[in-house]
Amino acid sequence: MLIWTRFPRHEYAQEIILSRNVGCVIGIAGLQHVYPELDPNKPRWADLDARVNAVPPGKPIHIHPILNRMPNVKLDTYIANIDEFAFPIIERYRHRVKRWTLCNELLLCSHRLNGRLVQPHVFDFYERVSNAFPELDLWIGEYGLRSIQRVHGKNGILDSLYELKAAAPTFKGLVAVDYMDLSAAGSNRYVTSLKRIAPQLALGKFKEHIQHIKEKTGVQIAIETSVYTGPDPTQTLVAQQAKAYQQYLGLCDRHQLELWQWNLVDGPAVSMTWARDREKTERPGWIDSNGAVKAWAEEFME
Repeated sequence: MLIWTRFPRHEYAQEIILSRNVGCVIGIAGLQHVYPELDPNKPRWADLDARVNAVPPGKPIHIHPILNRMPNVKLDTYIANIDEFAFPIIERYRHRVKRWTLCNELLLCSHRLNGRLVQPHVFDFYERVSNAFPELDLWIGEYGLRSIQRVHGKNGILDSLYELKAAAPTFKGLVAVDYMDLSAAGSNRYVTSLKRIAPQLALGKFKEHIQHIKEKTGVQIAIETSVYTGPDPTQTLVAQQAKAYQQYLGLCDRHQLELWQWNLVDGPAVSMTWARDREKTERPGWIDSNGAVKAWAEEFME
């Protein structure tokens, strides 16, 4: 089982990550990262170039994602001109990066474009990229997979993955987004707020759904997560955090999944956009800001 992590722009975190046997996920949060002016003729390559070039040859890279859920006006603009925006990015890095998440949190999105759900546009996008770049492995990301309806319902994740496989022969995998917040402040629809519930009990339905998706579709699956405790956690919360990671790792090991520990290193490199006020003091990583592996995480980093 290979562990992956977000490869941030902070050099100290990059050095720690590159010293470990982990894959590098270069998160770009959608097309607006390269085209902040919504103009395909005005790309900004500096940040993405720097992070891709910082990863030495032989170290696995995954770019995630090209198109992300965002305010509707931007989503409409990007989807209507997706080839003009997306293809130059893929062309620029295709010889260095084999794995790409084209869309994240859009597959089960209810937003409509010209009267059509986004979903058919997603299928079309994957088909065109698969045909144009047959050497690449294509992935898709989605959240909320603890929900029975989002997994088994009409046009749920199972139906959608079947269509994706039919449309794009090079479609390989699903990134199942599932974050945990153990703090009392935890409340967000993207995050599982466990509070006092034991983490080992909370993964039950999620385990069943992930196993079912893998068995029915045959796609590769990566679980993207971080387990948050809030600032200055008690020893009880730290112990619960360790148990939660053990559960995720056990699930991945049992079913040959990847684990994307989104925040491997504590400090200013932590990414937690849904709780900006806690970002500077949050410690969801397995490695502290000084580069030392936490005692409870040593078995994970062997």
